[in-house]
Amino acid sequence: MSSQQAALQRALTIRLNLQISLAAVPMIEEWMDLPLTRWLESVPSPPEMPSGHEALFAVTLASDLSRLTWGAYGNPAGFIPKMARYLESCRIGPEDIALIDALGNGLEPSLVGSWVRAQAGAVHTGWQFCDAHRFDAIEAQFGDHDAKAKLVAWLERAGIEHFERFEQTIGDAANSRIEFAIPGADIDAQLAALSGGFEALAGAPLADAVATSFRHAAEPALKPTLRIGVDISGGHVAKVSAICPGLGNDVISQLCDALGLTLAESHVPLQGSFGVAAPEAAVYTRQLADASAATAGEDQIDLIVVPTGSGDAPPNQRN
Repeated sequence: MSSQQAALQRALTIRLNLQISLAAVPMIEEWMDLPLTRWLESVPSPPEMPSGHEALFAVTLASDLSRLTWGAYGNPAGFIPKMARYLESCRIGPEDIALIDALGNGLEPSLVGSWVRAQAGAVHTGWQFCDAHRFDAIEAQFGDHDAKAKLVAWLERAGIEHFERFEQTIGDAANSRIEFAIPGADIDAQLAALSGGFEALAGAPLADAVATSFRHAAEPALKPTLRIGVDISGGHVAKVSAICPGLGNDVISQLCDALGLTLAESHVPLQGSFGVAAPEAAVYTRQLADASAATAGEDQIDLIVVPTGSGDAPPNQRN
C-alpha cells in the first residue's frame, strides 16, 4: 500500500468512527447530524492536502457527555479553500472575516483549522490557529478591556511571551480562546505557575484536587507540559482552563469525584470507539460567575481524545 493510500485509509477510518460515535452521545439530537456532517465534509482529505501532509483531528468530550467538540487542523494550503467555503455557508460575518485576514496576514500560521461544538441544544462553530506565536503579535486585536489588562499583566509576571493556540467562535456570541504553555522545570513549578494564573484571571488559586491529580502526569512519564486556556467574551474573562496531558481514566474518575462531577460510565467505551484507550489530555475549566453560560460558576472536566491515525502526520504538522 502506498503512503497516499495509507493516509486515505486513516482519514476514512477516523471519519467513520466520528460519525458512528454520535449514536453513543446522549445529548446529540437528530437535527445536529446535519451541521456536524457538514463540518466533517469541510475537512480536506489527503488528496486535497499538500504532499506529505494530512488533516489532524481531535475530539473533546465532557466528562458527563454534555458537550462534544470536533476539531481539525493542518497545512493552510489544504485547509483554507474548503474552510473558507464552510465558514461562508455558516454565514460568517464581515468582522469575523476581517479578523481572520488580519491575524492570518500578521502571523502566517503553519497550522490552521476549524471546529464544531454541540452543547445545550445548540451547535456552534469557529476557526483556529494551532501553532505557537508571540502574543504581542495579536495583542492589538483584543482591543482595550478588563480581560486584556488582566491577561497582559499576568503574562508579564509569569514571563510568558508566546501563545500555543488561538480559537475564535463565529456569530453573535463571539468568544476568543487562547492557550499558553506553562513554564517550569518540574511539575511542582508548573503547578505553582498555573495556580498563579488561576488566581490572577479567575479570582482563586487552582483547586487542591486538580493539582493533586495533575501530579500523576509526572509518574513515571517525563515532565508534562501543562497549559492554561483563557476564554474572553464581551471584554471579560469568561472561563479559565487547566490542561494536563497523560492522565489515565482512573485518575480522571477520582478527580471528577473530588469535584462532585460525573464521569459517565460509557466514557471509556466511547473513547474506544474513537480508536484510543485513554484521553490525550484532561481539561479542568472554571467558569466565572459573570459568564453568560447557564452553567456559570460551575467546574467542568473535558477529555481531549485524538483518534488513532491523526498523530501519524509528519512532525512539523503536530501541535
